[in-house]
Amino acid sequence: MLTNSINMKLQQIKQEMIKQKKVILRAIEIEKEEWGYTFHLEDILSIIDSYTEKEVSDLDNIRVDETSNINSHLQVLKEIGNIAVIHLNHPYAILTMAILALRTHNQITFYITDTLLAIHTVLLDIIQKVLQKDSSIHYEKITTDEEFYKKQNVFDYVIYFGNFYEYLQFSKGLKILSMFENFNEVYVYVDDKSFKKEFLAIDRYAYDNQIDVIYYTEQLEQAIQDMNQLGMLKTAVIYTKDKEKAKLFLNCVKSEAIYVNQNPFYHYQFTFDERKLLYKKKLMICS
Repeated sequence: MLTNSINMKLQQIKQEMIKQKKVILRAIEIEKEEWGYTFHLEDILSIIDSYTEKEVSDLDNIRVDETSNINSHLQVLKEIGNIAVIHLNHPYAILTMAILALRTHNQITFYITDTLLAIHTVLLDIIQKVLQKDSSIHYEKITTDEEFYKKQNVFDYVIYFGNFYEYLQFSKGLKILSMFENFNEVYVYVDDKSFKKEFLAIDRYAYDNQIDVIYYTEQLEQAIQDMNQLGMLKTAVIYTKDKEKAKLFLNCVKSEAIYVNQNPFYHYQFTFDERKLLYKKKLMICS
């Protein structure tokens, strides 16, 4: 169940963001002028609301000592520990990951770049202010992967958001465990060009929100193979009037969300399974 302390912290973060409304709106204005991207305070607050009443994973901080029962077998969920996040360049996504770290009792450090620097620092500063000395949310500015490699030993884990092939290159310099998360990319297979209005709407939203749309028009089997080589995708779409092709796409593409003849951006939002920030630990206590 959601603990009162986490619920209280989320409410405090929301209230502080409302209090700092002018600062946030100014940061949003700066990003629109600098990058052409539009964000909304209402969306930021709604992300916090969406987690306020959501149950957290059942973390068990049991300690094994002389009072533990002999010959007992236990399985608990534990936080990973100190996590670094690389190449996550969207304020809604960064806010979500910060909330998930709070909910799972992990420490998290965001390595941010000049892209959308104003809004990212404002949001993270507000969170740090609320959490104060107990803050487990941190951020650092970074310009190259080499800068991270030099500091990686202080972390237990790194999550890389972005393109799979860029991740493969990045992972060559790692000495710690890592996870790849496909982010800000949508994969679209097209075999019917009568959906032109949909394509225009997709491209317009993608341009406004810093999302790459990758189109496939070759044979469906080849397109599915190419997509699946990229690891687990976040979003895949097919536009076709052939029901058999639609079924094949639905059954074979490895993606967390799949749309058939539908604009994926109608209800598009960043998602991340918070269970990926935890691990199962078996405790076997024998005499």
